[in-house]
Amino acid sequence: MNHSIISQQPYINPVRFHHSEAHITLEIEQLVNTVMSQRTGNQSIAGIYTKPVYQHRLESMSRLLSVYEPDYSYEYSEHLMVFWRACRDAGILHWWDNYRHGVCDLDDLSEYQFEDMLESILHYGQTCQSHRRQADRRYEMKKKQQGIQALFEEIMQRHSKVLAVRTSLYYQAEYYHENGIRQVYGHLDEFIQQMAYRKGLFDNLLAYAWVLEQGTSRGYHIHLSQFFNGSRHQYGRYLGDQSGKIWQDVTHGMGYWHNSNAQEKEFEARGTRGIGMLHRNCPAEYECALRNLGYLADPEKLDQYLRKKPKGRRSFGKSWL
Repeated sequence: MNHSIISQQPYINPVRFHHSEAHITLEIEQLVNTVMSQRTGNQSIAGIYTKPVYQHRLESMSRLLSVYEPDYSYEYSEHLMVFWRACRDAGILHWWDNYRHGVCDLDDLSEYQFEDMLESILHYGQTCQSHRRQADRRYEMKKKQQGIQALFEEIMQRHSKVLAVRTSLYYQAEYYHENGIRQVYGHLDEFIQQMAYRKGLFDNLLAYAWVLEQGTSRGYHIHLSQFFNGSRHQYGRYLGDQSGKIWQDVTHGMGYWHNSNAQEKEFEARGTRGIGMLHRNCPAEYECALRNLGYLADPEKLDQYLRKKPKGRRSFGKSWL
């Protein structure tokens, strides 16, 4: 199998897919947004509970609550915080703790508690300041974008030729359920360590930048840009594949990659090549590279932010070597 090209994904076990942390947190966000958008006027929660969108079976609560960590070691999005508070007020978090320890059964969670939870979502959702949080995220993304582009500009000031390599790192769909955000950061840390200290292969790596995102289809994934000394390296596709193989190794075979440098000729034909060998004295290459780097932290990709994150961890990084 050629892992450097995104191919058709293998059969996705629906149970595993729906039990992945990345997709459960997105489902919670969708539930909160749906509750907030469907109620109008003085309509009671009981009146809208019968609509198909609210036919979340009580059995699904154990799955939604599986991503809850009560030890305060995580930062949650505003939507998840609304959901946790609503579950707390309805006594569902207490039920979940007892259920996990075998003290009660699934049937002990009543539909009345579910309705109370929806009412609390309405209450907390009106004060969660989601628009402000979204504006804050847009500002943060813009700062990241500027930081990546500034890194590239400084590299080009120091070197007349730079080999730019862009790789996206993913998980195979059948392993989504095994990789929560803490595992993803563990794999990312090991990958960066391997990249920074592997002798020979990355000796002429000048700098790199990465962004960790959460998507609706591919779950947690990483976009990586690497910059090599163009006087020492010229095969960007090879280096991108080697980075992908390191990712596959640190994820114990659960990961795969997409190597954008395999499509250099296509980008060249469209006049959009911002990867591969870049020359300081070529303004067209320079501008294309800046645009491509901007995609790593595009403020318009607001739906790809992390809904759950270990406290103190960043979703973006860049470094000189």
